Amino acid sequence: MDKLRDNALSLLARREHSRLELKRKLQSGIDAHDLAQLLHALATEGLQSDDRFAENFVRSRRENGYGPLRIDQELKERGINNALIQKYLSLDVEDWQPLLQQAWQKKYHSSVPKNQKERARQVRFLLSRGFPQQWVMKFLSAL
Repeated sequence: MDKLRDNALSLLARREHSRLELKRKLQSGIDAHDLAQLLHALATEGLQSDDRFAENFVRSRRENGYGPLRIDQELKERGINNALIQKYLSLDVEDWQPLLQQAWQKKYHSSVPKNQKERARQVRFLLSRGFPQQWVMKFLSAL
């Protein structure tokens, strides 16, 4: 059990992890009951927090130019519940419009699409970054 705790602390020392991420990384060859006890103890001691993880994850992904749909999906894949996602992930267009514009400018250097093929390429890029289609179409139409 001490080795398992040391492994968990080593992972948490590098970066925040969600409870599900820790479980996945530590579960091989370990009794499920022992792992559940350890995860509960780490959360109780404040060493692991899904709340802290979600806050840091949202901030990091926003800074890297990702939109709310992609961040939402990635948080769900990491086992974060909807209440925490809504707490840290605003879906207000005013909050995201500057980030959408920054992601577009970084990739396309303010190059307005010249034809439908180029426009479709830019739409696909912004959609893949996790911005809603309605926002992307409105943004590109305003160029």
